[in-house]
Amino acid sequence: MPKKYDDIVKKLGFEPADYKPDMTKDEQDNPFMVLTGEEIMWLWKQGYLKNKPTK
Repeated sequence: MPKKYDDIVKKLGFEPADYKPDMTKDEQDNPFMVLTGEEIMWLWKQGYLKNKPTK
């Protein structure tokens, strides 16, 4: 993994692709708020935040 990705994982405390929001709650904190806009865009452009089809 790229160093930038490792730094982001350390900052978040979890793998971005593994994040599953708790849909039973009406409101919840967004854990991605600790990231900068640049970090979020980097994750998106690298494909780490794209939706995966569910089976």
